[in-house]
Amino acid sequence: MRRLNAELDQSTPLLLTSRTEEYADVVDSTDALTGSTVVELLPVALDTACAYLATAAPPLRTAEGELATVWAPVLDRLRCDPEGTPAAALRSVLSSPLMVAMARAVCDGSRDDPRRHPNHLFDERFRTQGQIEQHLLDAYIPAVYGPASGSGWTAGQAQKWLSRLARHTWDEGDGVIA
Repeated sequence: MRRLNAELDQSTPLLLTSRTEEYADVVDSTDALTGSTVVELLPVALDTACAYLATAAPPLRTAEGELATVWAPVLDRLRCDPEGTPAAALRSVLSSPLMVAMARAVCDGSRDDPRRHPNHLFDERFRTQGQIEQHLLDAYIPAVYGPASGSGWTAGQAQKWLSRLARHTWDEGDGVIA
């Protein structure tokens, strides 16, 4: 933090991300970033997550003739299922802004891949918050860089370069990716 304060000009744009506790520890032991604004991401309210996910896929006609997305039955379960159910674990996952964005990217309802349908988040394999989060993390790069993505990169290429970036960050830093 001292080095950033010493070397950066006030007009230099900088976005620094960190975990809350780690950032507080650094600031306590050194100094805050001069002229910085701190933004702390708070848990996402269920209604906010549901509203965002409801727009994640194109609307389809239901059996009753109404328009709804593939997320509609999942969102109903999130709102209604009691604690101790798969929906409760998914509710916990979707309190994180990162996980909401990943769920939207991974579960877009692609007809050519049933694993991209949001109902699969209630699969027997995903009973805990950690299992659902790990699944979304594992599925994110293939979803974003898959054949239908229109990206100039394949999922394998993106995985390789992101792994290289993570290793470089780890090797060049103090061993902590905050």
